[in-house]
Amino acid sequence: MHDNPAMIQDETPAIGATPADSLQGDAVQGNSPQLPPSLSQIEERPVGPTGVDSAPLSPEDQAILEQVRRAAFAISEKKGEEILILRLTALTEFTDYFVIGTGNSTRQTQAMADEVTARLKEIQVRPLHTEGYATAEWILIDYGTFVVHLFTQEARRFYDLERLWRDAERID
Repeated sequence: MHDNPAMIQDETPAIGATPADSLQGDAVQGNSPQLPPSLSQIEERPVGPTGVDSAPLSPEDQAILEQVRRAAFAISEKKGEEILILRLTALTEFTDYFVIGTGNSTRQTQAMADEVTARLKEIQVRPLHTEGYATAEWILIDYGTFVVHLFTQEARRFYDLERLWRDAERID
């Protein structure tokens, strides 16, 4: 609100105008455009295909990603299908990655779970918690920094984690 009526200007932006347009308008009127301090100090950083920050990984993050890839490889060794790795670091703090895989039967999802835990145990990485092994429709293996989700085809379609976490970066 302006106290002096003589100082009131039409501050309504034109339809389709952007903040940059108003800065250019200031320059045309003889006022030098000033970016807010928070915007003038932003550095450009590379972003991934989903717009997620893809700054270089620290050695610790590289080690975690190698464990994630080892889990995905273990799923493929047991003929798991639709294997997907999602990076969640920009979206949540409870874990960094999801590894998702599908089996054609409950017995196959159990075999994939056994292979994941065996392959990671070889490098002294043990799960914090496992759920769903007995019924094997959806087996969740929580390693803290990443979570492995193994589904039967029906359960994967029903829970549709890819849709729920669609903003996550997909890792090849």
